[in-house]
Amino acid sequence: MSTILRIAAVCQILTIFCQGVAVAQPAKASKLPLLIVDGVNNHDWPRATKVLKEILDGSGLFRVDVSTSPPNDATKEAWDQWRPEFKKYDVILSNFRYLDKAPLHHDRFFCLNGQAEA
Repeated sequence: MSTILRIAAVCQILTIFCQGVAVAQPAKASKLPLLIVDGVNNHDWPRATKVLKEILDGSGLFRVDVSTSPPNDATKEAWDQWRPEFKKYDVILSNFRYLDKAPLHHDRFFCLNGQAEA
């Protein structure tokens, strides 16, 4: 499947999801904080993140932030400084693919329940 078709499929799923959330939310509900994590991937992640952010922002249901990782070949120090604040968000959307060259420890960054600390 081409990258364009994958992005289109994700956009369609998000559109359906956002419509469902809109029906379920009270009229004056506050926006859900959502974090898109991106920066290392095997596709055109900057474009995908831009499209995802536009769809989610356009729904009026989410307050969308983006946390972009260092490049795959960044130093260990750069990776150690990248610390998304997952606890601040109700929704995490990953446009991130761990690659072997990146010295990232999934248990440290992706433990959302607060049990794993750096």
